[in-house]
Amino acid sequence: MRTLNIILLFLFPLLGFGQQKISLEDCYNWVDKNYPLAKQNELITKKTTLEIENSDKDYLPKVDLNAQATYQSDVTQVPIKIPNSTINPLNKDQYRATLDVNQIIYNGGLHGLNNKLKNTQNQLQQQQIAVSLYQLKLKINQLYFSIFLLQERKAILLAKQKQLQSKIAEVKSGVKFGALLPII
Repeated sequence: MRTLNIILLFLFPLLGFGQQKISLEDCYNWVDKNYPLAKQNELITKKTTLEIENSDKDYLPKVDLNAQATYQSDVTQVPIKIPNSTINPLNKDQYRATLDVNQIIYNGGLHGLNNKLKNTQNQLQQQQIAVSLYQLKLKINQLYFSIFLLQERKAILLAKQKQLQSKIAEVKSGVKFGALLPII
């Protein structure tokens, strides 16, 4: 018996850590940390930043180098001969190379408006996520407080059970000592 008491004494602190109290704020933090939709805010912001950086590169000059070489199996010739002049036939191979440089100098403010549009779309998407998270937090509130309600109901039922058990004990003792008549 003494060894059992010693074992229970050492195990009692371990049993106390079995249940963890969870606050409503903890639930909110877990949603913000673990819910996949909450993680999209960072991704949307990064996407918008990259899109704006990409559109800023439109002002950089664009250089295109084009080259073309052709070989003709037959070229046009002038069939008549003019005295004192010679017309040389065209070469059968031709070469052409071009270098094109394009740069936007002015686009009528379209670039700035596109950046504002992208930022506005970013804010809209983040607000949609915030609305979804708010709805999720409302569900968390419902569940959290319904748990409290169930705990209170359980406490009320246990109190009623104790009350009924005490009434039963009172009736039994009344029957035992002759204060009440037994039901047959």
